Amino acid sequence: MQKEWISSGILALLLLVTCVSGVQAATIVVSPSGGEYSAIQPAVDAASPGDIVEVQAGTYPGGVVIRTPVTIAGGDGVSVGTGDEPVALAIEADGVTLRGLACEAPAIGIMVNASEASRVEGCSIVAGDTGIMIGGCTNCSVADTRVLADRSGLLVTSSAGTDITSAWVNGKMSGITLRDCRDFSLRQTTLPGSDVGIVAERCENGTIEEMTFTDVGAGMLGIGCTDLRIAGSTQTNVVQYLQMYNLRGCRVEADSMTGAEYFAADVFSDTVYACGPWAVSGWNFGLVTEEYSVPEGYRQFGDALNVTFIEEAESFTDPVVFMDAAVSAGELEGYDAETFGFYQPRNGAPVMVGTTTVGDDGGATTSANTTVPGEYVLLAKMQAEGPDLFYPLLAVLVLIAVVLGYLVLRRD
Repeated sequence: MQKEWISSGILALLLLVTCVSGVQAATIVVSPSGGEYSAIQPAVDAASPGDIVEVQAGTYPGGVVIRTPVTIAGGDGVSVGTGDEPVALAIEADGVTLRGLACEAPAIGIMVNASEASRVEGCSIVAGDTGIMIGGCTNCSVADTRVLADRSGLLVTSSAGTDITSAWVNGKMSGITLRDCRDFSLRQTTLPGSDVGIVAERCENGTIEEMTFTDVGAGMLGIGCTDLRIAGSTQTNVVQYLQMYNLRGCRVEADSMTGAEYFAADVFSDTVYACGPWAVSGWNFGLVTEEYSVPEGYRQFGDALNVTFIEEAESFTDPVVFMDAAVSAGELEGYDAETFGFYQPRNGAPVMVGTTTVGDDGGATTSANTTVPGEYVLLAKMQAEGPDLFYPLLAVLVLIAVVLGYLVLRRD
């Protein structure tokens, strides 16, 4: 009986191994000649979940619709789209990966619709309207991909968890457009030659960092967004870096305001602009970097800023700007901490505005509120030198010598 039980167990194990091996991913080869299929669509239709459709060099018809979670992998010399199909590739399943494909279409290069965890990586896309369109998706991503489109490079709508990393995106009207999106991230992506690099409308909880804007009219236009963090971007030949309308709880971080003619304009917003040691927030104002000649005996911290107010915003709240800054004791070495603060250059010496608090550790914080437009600069004044005691001491010594001489003469 025991032998029969052991034999039955071994047979069941063999059957299990056979079943598992039978569901391993298969590779389906697509090639103009010598492959299992000569077009991508029939290969995708025949694939099972998890299969790899390997596309070899050649030009293939577009209009491919992917309804199975597969990987379509190409390489050098692979081109999808002949110009007759409005869309080169459309993803309508979860967990689809497109890798190493060159796509060309008169309308949309790649469309991702109501998909979860799909990925576009290492692709090259040329489109007459939109390079990549992502709609109603969750946790989809684009990485290491190059996009050139006549209208919008990437258009993402009503999606959550979208991640765009290490891409090069040129849309003549907009590089990346996000509408009604949340929990997204844009990182290390170059946006050249667009009217607007990034458009974000009614989005929340997003991170935009280490972006490169080159030859664009505006770096980013934000409308009705909440809890965005924008940090570490660089701008070259940019007219205006940021244009913000009706934002809440957002934060911009920059090492410097240089690189754009105008740094930011902010209307009806609650956004903090942190640049080096200082941070600015307010209502209906604009920020521009300003060259400043530091007077002798002062030290400048961070960029000088020129504050303008947007009177035509038609707001019920008067324009105002709140400025805050902090430095450590080490940064103030040789300077009077109590003189650290925001100054307005006026006729003669700069005039300090606001208040300053010196901490027990020797560092200092300062703040100022203003409704007066103009130039502001963060300064500290050099510590006053101690009194010159040489001549007073010399006089004392001479006096002592005279007294001693007088006493000696009287004694004689």
